[in-house]
Amino acid sequence: MAGLARLEGYLISQAARREADEAGENFAEALSWLGPDEQRVIAERFAQHHLRLKWQMLTAVVGGAQEPKAEYGSATRSFAAPGRPHRTACGFLTGTAPGATATPQWPAPPACRGRIQ
Repeated sequence: MAGLARLEGYLISQAARREADEAGENFAEALSWLGPDEQRVIAERFAQHHLRLKWQMLTAVVGGAQEPKAEYGSATRSFAAPGRPHRTACGFLTGTAPGATATPQWPAPPACRGRIQ
């Protein structure tokens, strides 16, 4: 599984590099007053900038995705009763937990059905 993830990462990075190179070349070609060497330098710098922006966006997305995962993971663990992780959470959702006073107007979620005693 890890090998597939590495291969996928490699292929994505190569595609991003090709995209950045093409964007740099297109940008430099629009600067028709520049000579070929100058256009090459501009294309390379543009491609580097393009890749840097893409990396920043990717790390922001991945970092943002980890925050809710950690937050909801700790919230889920706090609802879980020792030895019966689904009983407390499902009991609160369905109104059958000890001390629950209101009866919900909806059926138990599918994950809770058959787990409440």
